[in-house]
Amino acid sequence: MSKHETIAELYGPWAVIAGASEGIGRAFARQLSSAGIPCILIARRQGPLNELSDEIRLDTGIQCVTATVDLAAADACERIVAAVADRE
Repeated sequence: MSKHETIAELYGPWAVIAGASEGIGRAFARQLSSAGIPCILIARRQGPLNELSDEIRLDTGIQCVTATVDLAAADACERIVAAVADRE
């Protein structure tokens, strides 16, 4: 990445973060949102996702979409695709 390229220019305008409700996923979501990247937050538990989404909006003004998905479930891919929808 050159010093003139942004994360969004290199990777796209949205970040999809699995495991966003705690630990590294949560920290990654906060770091990306503080860089101005809207996030699609994915985890098994909706409560922590909502809390993180609210915190990010209050702290940065950045939009977050949440999706409750168990990555071990047979329909996990389809649910993630549905959450992403037409976002790039």
